[in-house]
Amino acid sequence: SLKAAERLGAYCVYCERPEYANKILNAIDPKEELFSFRLYRENCYLTDKGIYIKDLRILERPMERTVLVDNAAYSYGFQPFNGIPIIPFTGYKHDAELLFLSDYLDYLKNFPDFRKINRETFKYQFYLNS
Repeated sequence: SLKAAERLGAYCVYCERPEYANKILNAIDPKEELFSFRLYRENCYLTDKGIYIKDLRILERPMERTVLVDNAAYSYGFQPFNGIPIIPFTGYKHDAELLFLSDYLDYLKNFPDFRKINRETFKYQFYLNS
């Protein structure tokens, strides 16, 4: 999925504190070549219920070409069609979730509006209308 992210132009929006997030991001991208921008918990919107929601508009990028991969669907609540759900990593050595993500990102890059494909693939209308 790192190669797919490179081809798409990756930003990293992360909902943890910088000291924790940077350990992970530095392991993935030690030369800071892959992720061109890092956002942290303080860059998120905090609801009155204590939930952090990421707002992709602060990236000032075209929303039709922007995605947010997260294991918590509420985190992309402001832009639900930009969201790509992913199962959390639990340490299972045969976890293939990032491989699935890589394939999906490779597929997605062929379309002018990622949101349309996400909406169809993940059936978001079903959830938003219920």
